[in-house]
Amino acid sequence: MITSRTNPKIKEIRLLKQAKHR
Repeated sequence: MITSRTNPKIKEIRLLKQAKHR
């Protein structure tokens, strides 16, 4: 996702989503 490059917040959201999937 190129958005993560301009929006570092997306990286945190992705980590949160991964933790939920765990």
